[in-house]
Amino acid sequence: MSSANHVLRRPAAQLILASLATALSMGVSQQALAACAGSVASPNSNAITVLCNNASPGSANLTVDDNTTYVDTTTKASGSNVLLQFDGHGRELINNGTVTNDRIINGGTGRNHTAVVMGASTINAGNGTTFNSVTPGATTTTIKLGPTVNTAWVNQSIILGSYDGDDFTAAQSYVIQSVDTVNNTVTVAGVVPSNLNGTGDQRYSIVSNYGATTTVNGVAYNNVIINNGLISSSIKGAEITANQTGASPTITSGSNTGTVKGVTTSVAGTYLIQNNANGTIKATHDGIGTTTAVEAGGQVTSLTIENSGKIIAERTTALTLAAVSATAAPTATEANWPGFSAQNVALVTGVYSEEEAQSITVNNRAGGLIQGKGDYTGALYLRAEEQSITNYGTIEHVSSAGGTDYSKGYAIASVSNGGGIRELEFTNYGTVHGDILSVNGNALRWYALSTSGIGSVDSRLLINSHTGQANSEIENKASGVIIGNFWYSNGEHELENEGKIVGNIDVDQRDTTYGTVSGSVVTVLAGDDDNPGPSNNTSQGTGFTIRGDKTFEFENSGSFTGNLTITNATSTITNGVYGSQTINKTVASDNSIENSGKFDGNILIKDVAGAKNTVTLVDDGFGRKDDGSVNTATGNITATTGAGNNILNLEGTGTLRGDVSKFTTLNLAASEDAGGGDDDDDDDAPAASGGPNWTFAFGKTFEFLSAANIDAGTLNVEGILKTPITNIGEDGTLKGTGTIQGNVLNKGTIDVADKTLHVIGNVTLDDDSKLATTITNSGNGVLAITGHLNADDDATVVANLERVVWSGEEFTIATTTTGITGLPEVAETALLHWDASVVSNNLVITADRVDANDIEGMSKPGASAINALLGFDSELGVALLGVEEEDDVKKAGNQLAPETNFATQQAAIALNSAVGQHIDMRLNAVGATGGAPSFASGPSGLGMKQPSDPNRSNLGGGLKDDDDFVAPRSAALWGQAFGAGLNQNGREQVDGYDARIYGALAGYDNWISPGVRVGVAGGYANTRINGDGDTSQNHTEIDSYLIQAYGAVKGAGWYASARTGFTWNDYDTTRVLTIPFSDKAEGSHDGGQFNASVEIGAPMRFASTILTPVASLTYSRLHQNGYTESSDGGMALNVGSQDNDSLVSGLGLKALVPIANDTVIQGRALWLHEFADDAQNVTASFAAGGGTFAAGGPAVGRDTAGLGVGMLAQISAESTFELNYDANVREDYLAHIGSARIDVHF
Repeated sequence: MSSANHVLRRPAAQLILASLATALSMGVSQQALAACAGSVASPNSNAITVLCNNASPGSANLTVDDNTTYVDTTTKASGSNVLLQFDGHGRELINNGTVTNDRIINGGTGRNHTAVVMGASTINAGNGTTFNSVTPGATTTTIKLGPTVNTAWVNQSIILGSYDGDDFTAAQSYVIQSVDTVNNTVTVAGVVPSNLNGTGDQRYSIVSNYGATTTVNGVAYNNVIINNGLISSSIKGAEITANQTGASPTITSGSNTGTVKGVTTSVAGTYLIQNNANGTIKATHDGIGTTTAVEAGGQVTSLTIENSGKIIAERTTALTLAAVSATAAPTATEANWPGFSAQNVALVTGVYSEEEAQSITVNNRAGGLIQGKGDYTGALYLRAEEQSITNYGTIEHVSSAGGTDYSKGYAIASVSNGGGIRELEFTNYGTVHGDILSVNGNALRWYALSTSGIGSVDSRLLINSHTGQANSEIENKASGVIIGNFWYSNGEHELENEGKIVGNIDVDQRDTTYGTVSGSVVTVLAGDDDNPGPSNNTSQGTGFTIRGDKTFEFENSGSFTGNLTITNATSTITNGVYGSQTINKTVASDNSIENSGKFDGNILIKDVAGAKNTVTLVDDGFGRKDDGSVNTATGNITATTGAGNNILNLEGTGTLRGDVSKFTTLNLAASEDAGGGDDDDDDDAPAASGGPNWTFAFGKTFEFLSAANIDAGTLNVEGILKTPITNIGEDGTLKGTGTIQGNVLNKGTIDVADKTLHVIGNVTLDDDSKLATTITNSGNGVLAITGHLNADDDATVVANLERVVWSGEEFTIATTTTGITGLPEVAETALLHWDASVVSNNLVITADRVDANDIEGMSKPGASAINALLGFDSELGVALLGVEEEDDVKKAGNQLAPETNFATQQAAIALNSAVGQHIDMRLNAVGATGGAPSFASGPSGLGMKQPSDPNRSNLGGGLKDDDDFVAPRSAALWGQAFGAGLNQNGREQVDGYDARIYGALAGYDNWISPGVRVGVAGGYANTRINGDGDTSQNHTEIDSYLIQAYGAVKGAGWYASARTGFTWNDYDTTRVLTIPFSDKAEGSHDGGQFNASVEIGAPMRFASTILTPVASLTYSRLHQNGYTESSDGGMALNVGSQDNDSLVSGLGLKALVPIANDTVIQGRALWLHEFADDAQNVTASFAAGGGTFAAGGPAVGRDTAGLGVGMLAQISAESTFELNYDANVREDYLAHIGSARIDVHF
């Protein structure tokens, strides 16, 4: 913005003399620029103190410095007064000081006070002018006017528009480029709309152009005020007193009803008033007259207010209303002037716009205040065609009581005019104190008729001032707070709340009329830009009927505290005339209320036939206070007549705690993103729904005159549901302990749980529908029908269990007074079958339990476990009775049964076998099981020479003392690591397992006499057993600690070896349940194993190979202590102690083949036969209760093939290294045993 040349400085002497004179006469200082005529001391005229209209470009602007006051406190005899007036376009006022019109007018009839008029007068103007032609060009338009044109108009602005006619067109400004006095035309820059060419109350104005526009923040305006100081105007009490006339009680004062304005705008054009943080624009009235701080005048094209400071209009006298009517201003007496009779209450408002203004935009920034102060005042009163408010600061009305008393007035009023359609757009991020009105008539009258108790509220429909259709879009954002009521007339209104609102909402959608509606010609008025074409409003004779669109949408996702009242209406246009069209239509209320936030209040709808009202409640905020607590006094939804189409939609999860009266329809339906219900034709259980879940509270009545539709989700009726028909859709569920007054058609689920649900009416169970009951220790749920039950044969009764039931038990599911037609089936599970029957007009079902042994593919241990579990009442048993598929029951049986797959026994046997095998290899390696000294000669090579020392051996071949050959010394320490893998397939429906054993042995042995060697060994092993199949998540960990004594005797062509020992085992067991629910049983116990074995062999040499036939016998006894598992879900067992004996014979052959001078390979093959136990038998009981049951596992087989291969190598003179692999093979079983050993001799 350019302002460098705004101030034309006076000579210093003149400034000093002027300041001194002012100080002597008024006690203030002033600065008037040479571009402006007049001063306070020497006014331009009585009406205008300072007039700024110098024709020099930019020289009619004014800057008031921050140390300058421009104050008129003079006393004049008569006439209204303007302190500063700026004519035309291109004006700019920058105020950093004080501009105040406090003039006292003590005589005459004029009593109006204005501080600043921006864009005031015109060079020429005309009314009722017909534009003979409008010729648009590419960038210019030539206009032929009726009146005589003037060449002085060049470079001035021509303003065109229709201001007061029925076909109102807002004024628009164009710069005159040339004038043709011969043809009486002007050519302007830009294209003039064709609607400015025609008859009617058309006007033109020629306005002085002082540079045309000023640019602020990149936007061009015709006139600009930037205020950092004080601009104010007032009518003081002294003036009112000075102008009193008449005698009591009719004493009056012209100043009492005079007008006060801070800033007003006049001629057509675009205006900016930027009131910065330190700025104040204020108008104050000590009487009852019109007062406004900022005004958009009647010809204004647009006014933009950017406010970060204060804009205040104040009425200082308290008022008491005397009369309120629709056709006249309210009257009131004044506390400050008790001698005056009641006077008309004029508008007092911080910001005001005339009806002819095209648009007004108010941006109230953070920290900004727009205030109407005093009784029956407002912060904003808007009549412009387009009204836009954005608030980050505070907009408020405060009554004469002050403080937080926001009564007797309003914060924002939006009205229309002359049958037109106006719209308010209001976005609030800040704070609003006071009511908000968007109404079809004078808002002050509407407010007073609605709140004062004087006159009839219904008479507000007949207000004859500021009339027309008012529409609104109001958004209260999350940070916004509105403390005040909302008042709406018919029209199109949207209110969206994300923040906080405290106040009632009143929507009156009845027709408003003004004038005298008469005659047979009904003229349909035009719509607005958003809805072109015919509107719903008509003129008839000299009267108007404003029907509006009759729509109200309220969407609350924040906090709303207050009651919502909507008065419905329908209105018909018959044979209306709109151009060449004939209009016949009915306009009816169509309203939508959606709450997903907190709504602490009641909803009242005064409905009429043809009207539609939709209430949607999402989740549980209705009837809750701002702090989230429940308010039992709110939450009611009422339609007064039931004549309208009133719909209640419930979404999400919540509770209705208040009554619902005379609504038409209830709908519960799944939202688009909630998923659907169960679409499967599944008769076994109620379908789980993705829809809403709502409760109707106990002690309340919920009335729906047409139907209650539960298309999806669950409705839990604890109170009274009163409706002719309750329709339950496929994905819907009806529950509760209350009463349904009316018939019920069930295509979904009625779930009476373990209570009694009453129906006064008939109930129909359609095909694929379900009637569910819950059986508990205290009884079962019942559907009590005062009427008849009609059941389709494909309908299903579902018995949900909370206890174990027994065969032969009977349960009454439904009672009726008139009988049952048809018989539904009863959902069965794998372990529980039912029979349905009718007994004495009641529906009865009888239980028939299935023995687990009859389940196809069930293992014997599984059947034993299930039957034992179902022998007592438990949560797990109840759940198991609900399992539908036999395969799942079989799986559950395997998981519930104790381990009977012989895994721990086989692991112990395998560990004992591995230890024995490794000790045998050790004895063989040191020659303890080789031939005696008389054994036949062998070939040359490793160990093949004749021994000379009977106490030495080389790798099991013969005995030798020569250092040329490998020969260990007598005593030796040895160590060996080993591993084994076991795999048992399932047998007889009992799952198999995989096991892994890892361990280490260490030993010491020595010759105690020729041919006799003895030793001792100890070791540790870890075994992990993992289940297969259904028990794949089961596992057992075993830590084993063992000690063995062993020895061997060699004879002539034979040897004998023996060992014995004990192993202590520590077990940690885990069993996992996945059917019918997840559980895990864990236990710990220990055990011990005694073992003894003997082997004899006869080595025979064939060339370089030694073959040894062998026979062995091994005995072991494994004892496992009993233990008790722990679990959360009831699967834990008390497992009894177990003893298992094993007596295994072995017959086979071993072969020793040298492959190098220091390395030999041994092969072995044996037939092993078990004479003792080959199956596991367990006795157990469930830790939760019940008796003991026996679980016998399958036989795992008695004959096993033992196959092995090993390598022995001399790695130094004092040590040997050995690797071995063995496999035990039988039907459904395979074991792998591997080992590595190093011997150190000394």
